Amino acid sequence: MPASPADVDLCLRLYEQRRDRQLRRARDWMLAFRPASFAAVKAVIDGVEGRKANRYWRMATTYWEMIAALMVSGGVSPEGRALFVETTREFFFVFAKVRPFLGEIRAALSPAFMRRLEEFCVSLPEHDALQAYFEKRNLAASRAAAAAKAKPSTRAPRKR
Repeated sequence: MPASPADVDLCLRLYEQRRDRQLRRARDWMLAFRPASFAAVKAVIDGVEGRKANRYWRMATTYWEMIAALMVSGGVSPEGRALFVETTREFFFVFAKVRPFLGEIRAALSPAFMRRLEEFCVSLPEHDALQAYFEKRNLAASRAAAAAKAKPSTRAPRKR
C-alpha cells in the first residue's frame, strides 16, 4: 500500500522543522561531533565543552528522540514510517554515534535516554547493515579527528 497524503504531509512537516536555523546548527554540530570516548560525551553533557555544545547536544538528541517516538507510537502508518526512512538516515547516524556510549550516558543522565530512537533504529529491517556502516564511518571520522588533533601544526606563524 502506498503512503497516504497524510503520511506525505507528515514527512514534509518534519522536514520543514529541520530547516529551523537553530535546529540546523544543532544538527550540523551533532554530525561534526566525533566522540572517541564517553568522557568526550560527558564533557558536552556537563557543559565543559561550552554552553553552545551542550545546547546543540540537547537540541539534536531530543529532536531525534521526539521523531522516533512519533514513528514507534503507532500513530504513523507503516507506509509513513517507510517513507520517512527512505528520505533520511540522519537519525540513524546520530544513534550510531552515541550507541557505543549509551549505557554510560543512561547511567549518567536517565535510563530512558534515547530509548525511542534505539527502538526505532532496531525495528528497521536493515538495522544491522546500517549500524555496521555508520559505526564504521563514525570510527573512521573519530580516528581522523584524533590524528588531526595530535598532529603538530605545519602552518607558519602569523606575522604581526
